[in-house]
Amino acid sequence: MDKVSFRILEKNEADNILPVLFQILHANMSVIAPTGNDYQYDLHCWLDAVAPAIQDETYRIVLIYDNTEIVGYFEYSLHLSTFLMCDIQFQKNYQGKGLFRRLYSYLLEIIPQDTLWVEAYSHKQNHKAHGILKHLGLKIIGENKNGISYHFRGEYHDMLQIYCSHKSIF
Repeated sequence: MDKVSFRILEKNEADNILPVLFQILHANMSVIAPTGNDYQYDLHCWLDAVAPAIQDETYRIVLIYDNTEIVGYFEYSLHLSTFLMCDIQFQKNYQGKGLFRRLYSYLLEIIPQDTLWVEAYSHKQNHKAHGILKHLGLKIIGENKNGISYHFRGEYHDMLQIYCSHKSIF
């Protein structure tokens, strides 16, 4: 993991990269929250949701590499002073290895300092994500429309202070 790097997905490379990202997502979610659908069906549903989002200027996907291999990704958007953390996925063998800390160090360099709020949604069964979001100072403020995920929110400045003072827990 010495050669970990980050970069923003370019729109013109989405067709080639999105299926790779879905492989990582599917491997994780089939354990946390299986849909019961076959792989191809879930892939097409995910692509139908993510492909149009990429066209939005406020939406970004950070690709996480170890050397030349994509080992994870982070989806987010910035809109009206809100940093919305959409999804974060790492290959299983990279989980718990400090990538989250490295990712957030990268994000602190690219997220505008005048950001006021941070929000995230986390599947109700994803207790690990709940713990991370709470460590970042976010609180549950509700649920998503279909009731399967919690809606978290906090002040961006507070999250930065908590993250910077507790880097070792991430």
